Amino acid sequence: MNLDQQVVVVTGAAQGIGRAIALAFAAEGSKVIVNDVNGEGAQQTAAEIVSNGGQAVAIRADIAEPGAVRAMFERACDTFGHVTTLINNAGYQHFKPLLDHTPEAWNKVLSIDLSGAFHCAQAAIPHMVAAGGGFIVNIASVHAQRTLPTSPAYAAAKAGIVAFTHSLALEFGPKNIRVNCVSPGAIETDALRAYLDSLPPERRESELQYLLSWHPLGRLGRPQDIADVVVFLCSPKAQFIHGAEITADGGLTARLF
Repeated sequence: MNLDQQVVVVTGAAQGIGRAIALAFAAEGSKVIVNDVNGEGAQQTAAEIVSNGGQAVAIRADIAEPGAVRAMFERACDTFGHVTTLINNAGYQHFKPLLDHTPEAWNKVLSIDLSGAFHCAQAAIPHMVAAGGGFIVNIASVHAQRTLPTSPAYAAAKAGIVAFTHSLALEFGPKNIRVNCVSPGAIETDALRAYLDSLPPERRESELQYLLSWHPLGRLGRPQDIADVVVFLCSPKAQFIHGAEITADGGLTARLF
């Protein structure tokens, strides 16, 4: 299946990695459903795609709500036909020590980062089967492999995404649905910039230099770096890549000390 034949749902596509992925698929001729709980941001991404000559529709939906997810896929099908490609990108981060995690915070992370991917896959796969095949790319994180003391919920959710990817690959490979995941490292997104901007000026630069020091490439990742990997995984050039976790972290996890 060529990229210009794909109908792609990208969750969390109002900004950052999700936005870059939506724009990248549109540039290849795919029809794109731009999802986010931030409806205005989703509209802006879709409008940019259309202004560049592509086809896109924005759908506001909370992927933690199964009913909202089902409605989103029904609308996507009514608009563009059977969904062939799902990019589970939407996520929520909560960085606090374990003893400061409330049950509500723990559940919010897992409901979006892990259960949200489950809801979307469950809604998308019947469309892919009807279309004769498809692609799922789940966005995990290097936190699935190596993490921080302050991210128990986020690390657990992202490790779950990797295992979820393996299970789907085994079950749906025979249906011609290729399933993979991508684990980004530190990516220069709005969220990361907001974190740096929240620091006192005297600490901001030292924190940035600390982050850079952990990357052998000498820079943070860019959203486009991840979008390029995702598009590749859904292209004919990746026909034998299935059930894989692709780490795109600038060498971050190659480091021992």
